[in-house]
Amino acid sequence: MKNKFKIYWLLGIILLVAGGFWNTQRVSAGKVNIQNIFSNSGDSLTKFQKEIVVKFRKGNVAGLAEYFDEEVSLEILEESDFYSKEEAQDKLLEFCQNYTPKKFFVKHHGTNEKQNNYYLIGELITTKDKRFRVFISNNKTQIEIIRITTPLNL
Repeated sequence: MKNKFKIYWLLGIILLVAGGFWNTQRVSAGKVNIQNIFSNSGDSLTKFQKEIVVKFRKGNVAGLAEYFDEEVSLEILEESDFYSKEEAQDKLLEFCQNYTPKKFFVKHHGTNEKQNNYYLIGELITTKDKRFRVFISNNKTQIEIIRITTPLNL
């Protein structure tokens, strides 16, 4: 099972590096607004990804956990492991209690060739104006990977 998640993680990175459509999306009042930066294709997040973004934006951990696979690859800052659905929910809840979400912007998103695995990369801004980079990988109905890291200083 762990190798499966490593492959999805690697696939997400390859898709990110290879290009694709770079989008910035803003979530406000539960709506996702898309601003394509480099493409006029009109590609957007899937309905499922939009639901994930709205729940992440609101800090709705219980709502997100409904979408967790039975085993979730979770990295929060320096701690990384594979967790059961319940353990992952507890870890993410602890993070959101320490860093209450205020805004969440999707910076990039993409899919594999078969369009059965998706990823999004976003920026989380907390109520204390702390910023985090968020990577989420999902299939059509379940979240498989969540990575929350501090952003690179540019």
